[in-house]
Amino acid sequence: MLGNGFFMKALKADLKKGGLELDVALTGRQIITSKNNNGEIDHFEIPDIDPASVKLIESFDEIFGATLIMSSITNRWEMGIGEVYDIKQMLKTGSSADIVDSVYAGIAKSVESFTGKETVYSKIASKLGKIALEIPLML
Repeated sequence: MLGNGFFMKALKADLKKGGLELDVALTGRQIITSKNNNGEIDHFEIPDIDPASVKLIESFDEIFGATLIMSSITNRWEMGIGEVYDIKQMLKTGSSADIVDSVYAGIAKSVESFTGKETVYSKIASKLGKIALEIPLML
């Protein structure tokens, strides 16, 4: 979380200067390849995303997902570009977690179409709801 704080401080200074394109991997790492007992790819997993990283997108104007993966179907690198989401507009009816879930759902779909393998993504919005229910109410 400390890294996110430093990142936001630097980002705000850059944003004041005008337009900026920023590439962010909210997971902090690549998609995980899960193999079966024979060493063959069984499925892919999108790593968990920290809720603090999810909040970072509230400072952005727009966001989209991009997928770059070696396809086991075509045997070459494939790239998918997802839908562009207007952050301010979407925050009027949803949360930053909902937006991130939409972006990563598109990434998961791209990985599945390029590899022919299931891609597991655990939605942020449902995880945050579960965490909120588990936190004891302070009176």
